[in-house]
Amino acid sequence: MAIVLGNEGMLAGVCSRLAARLGWNVWAIRAVLLILLVAEPLFTALGYALAAFVISALERRGTNAAPGIKGKTGTLESPELASRKQRIADLEQRFRKWEQSLDKDHG
Repeated sequence: MAIVLGNEGMLAGVCSRLAARLGWNVWAIRAVLLILLVAEPLFTALGYALAAFVISALERRGTNAAPGIKGKTGTLESPELASRKQRIADLEQRFRKWEQSLDKDHG
């Protein structure tokens, strides 16, 4: 089990992998974990350590712990999030074209 910083996760990647599995925002998972950590620190820490161990063991066996994770070099996002990002990119492209047409009309 390794401590990972960056895009893969902040500490063992438990929250990011759980978020990818459920299709939730990773920061929402982290907020819930923080609340649980304040309310029940011992059980939350033990549960987190157990989850990190299980995820690490599954990855060593080659089992993907969470669909949507494409490995260390891929993306860490759910299919729903990828779809949302694509829709946002499409909207941004439309607005840029619209702005360019307005600039041509007024320039």
